[in-house]
Amino acid sequence: MKRTEYRKALQKIRKAFDATADRIIDNGPPAVTNGGQSFCTCKDAQGHPKMLYNTLKEAEDQLAYLKEKRLRIYPCPSEKGWHLTKE
Repeated sequence: MKRTEYRKALQKIRKAFDATADRIIDNGPPAVTNGGQSFCTCKDAQGHPKMLYNTLKEAEDQLAYLKEKRLRIYPCPSEKGWHLTKE
């Protein structure tokens, strides 16, 4: 990946993060919860609901706990939080 492409990708992520943070502050936490964990309508490859982490810190903590090097964090497309995915 060229440096300019990397910079553009980071800017895109930052915009998505800022929009997510603003929406969470404005609208409060997602309405659907289960035992403190939130869910969205995103599905994994098998069609199961994906785990949604409300904050980037929660996703980072889970990633550290799993110690899985093939996973990465990405913002939820519906801008409700963060997901883990395989690379």
